[in-house]
Amino acid sequence: MLMIRNTYLLVLLFIVCFCSGYAQQYSIAFKGLSIVAPKTDIGNQPYCELKESAANAVAIIPFGFSRAGSNQVNYNYSDWQWWGETLKGAEQSIIYAHEEGLKVMLKPQIYIPGSWPGALDLPEEDWLKWEQSYRKFILDFAAIAERQNVDLFCIGTELDISAVERPTFWNELIMDIRKRYFGKLCYAANWDKFEQISFWSALDFIGIDAYFPLLDKKDASIKDLKKAWEFHLASIENIQKNFQKPVLFTEFGYLSVDNCTFENWTLQSQRQSLSGNEEAQAIAFEALFQTFVQKDWWAGGFIWKWYIDEGTKERRPETDYTPQAKKAFYTIKDWYHSN
Repeated sequence: MLMIRNTYLLVLLFIVCFCSGYAQQYSIAFKGLSIVAPKTDIGNQPYCELKESAANAVAIIPFGFSRAGSNQVNYNYSDWQWWGETLKGAEQSIIYAHEEGLKVMLKPQIYIPGSWPGALDLPEEDWLKWEQSYRKFILDFAAIAERQNVDLFCIGTELDISAVERPTFWNELIMDIRKRYFGKLCYAANWDKFEQISFWSALDFIGIDAYFPLLDKKDASIKDLKKAWEFHLASIENIQKNFQKPVLFTEFGYLSVDNCTFENWTLQSQRQSLSGNEEAQAIAFEALFQTFVQKDWWAGGFIWKWYIDEGTKERRPETDYTPQAKKAFYTIKDWYHSN
């Protein structure tokens, strides 16, 4: 009887230990990379190669174009746009990614030369025209998303003024999209606007372009950065609790330069004069993963950015966001592989 009891206790202890260990294993839903659209159709081989990073998902990003003050969105110009930015190119890129077993987020977004989508502001009459034009742009890509059964469709990116001040348009657009695409939806809010978005409840993910400023410090350590994350983490958790939706970093990343965790948008404009710092970039990624992987509401995200077109190598200076051929690649690979 004593032997049976001891055996039972040993089995129970094993189960407790096993379950305890299992509880510490976290699974990142989207271990993603944001793909720079190729100039031409280059086939599926680059998608096979990027899996060396242990990524399981890619963001396909076709562009529409507006100008500051314009009430129109222009897109799908095969005579001058890069192939991967067009309707045909985006759809074929999705097919290539699926052939390699990768999840896909289709993320059509607006480019405004010399400006930024978040600054787009228009008189009421022009807003109505722009919204009509943007609606057509998004619904054309939503049709592709449904046809190719993509895992996730992003309805907009960093359109700050519109998303905060004109929620009626976005709620109506979401309803229109759901009539055509039956997968998951997100919106990509800039890091300083996600708390002001009112339509998260109509979506499946709280999407954040997570370029949060952390520390203005050249040699910030992982410990320093994790401490700096605490302020932003509290804000993210508050919104997550309010809306009860998983949080997805629709974009995240760091330039490989000094002070890369502080105001990347300022560093970006100075990048040509800055020296490379791969170590700082790798440390920044390590601190981010250590902060968020343990959160059961964090769905992962898409690292900005990854070049698949060999013809774009000349646009990959050592200070660029891409982790390709840098120390950060191995940091990312380790986290993606183990989670």
